[in-house]
Amino acid sequence: MSSFAPCTKLALGNAVSAAGRAEGFSAELVLVNGRGMSCSNGWAAAMANVGLGTATVTETFVFHSDHHAWRRQLNRARVCGTHRVPRAIYWLACETN
Repeated sequence: MSSFAPCTKLALGNAVSAAGRAEGFSAELVLVNGRGMSCSNGWAAAMANVGLGTATVTETFVFHSDHHAWRRQLNRARVCGTHRVPRAIYWLACETN
């Protein structure tokens, strides 16, 4: 049994929404043709629509698994710059928007 949070649309969608609420904004997981989220070795990247109406923008969220829950990494530059993010998801997590 894995000690990482599940890499599912439901789990990451909930993590995206919770991260938005914690920061005081609306956030929703975005999948285009089934793409927009990826996981590897306890790390996840997810595309999220942030904001409301015409003020909505798409942003990349990076998460690290804390036992069985996803925790947003607020400083992408730090986790990407030190190559903590696995190569398998690096492009989506660190090279988008």
